[in-house]
Amino acid sequence: MVGIDDWAWRKGHRYGTIVVDLERSCPIDVLEDRLAETVAAWLQAHPGVRVVARDRAEAYGAGIRQGAPDAIQVADRFHLMQNLADALEQVLSAHGKDLDAIDEKRRQEPMTDEHGSVAAPVPLPPRQPPAEELAEQRRARRLATFDQVWALRQQGWSGNAIAHHLGIGVLSLNSVYDRTTK
Repeated sequence: MVGIDDWAWRKGHRYGTIVVDLERSCPIDVLEDRLAETVAAWLQAHPGVRVVARDRAEAYGAGIRQGAPDAIQVADRFHLMQNLADALEQVLSAHGKDLDAIDEKRRQEPMTDEHGSVAAPVPLPPRQPPAEELAEQRRARRLATFDQVWALRQQGWSGNAIAHHLGIGVLSLNSVYDRTTK
């Protein structure tokens, strides 16, 4: 049983193929490229291979079919999980509203414990805004502080007085000055 996968001699420029003995969990060969012919030649030189774990690259599939036509091809663990994640994402995206509706209906149903007590439904906590929205809120606060600093500065306030009035450190105030003077 072997696993084959590509790896970079130089990322973005040159790739090879690594062959791993899956029973002993150790690399056994490194091939110069990731071409089907190279994989086929390696497999023909090693006729005992019965199972090959690989990624979704068609060149590897073709190389295995040419070099070891009787070998069983299986997806490697990483790509099995990637395929599962892709499939789950598609299903959940397609049925997200249905699942939310079922969840909401079940949340409204009263629950009875083993003593016969009925639990009242508890509403969900408010959803956390997405990261982009939180970043935009922080940016808006920084810009508002910036505008306040400069408005007070134009009125003749000192840096210490502005910092004290706005509840910010003098270092924060200096970074506002630095950004505008460069």
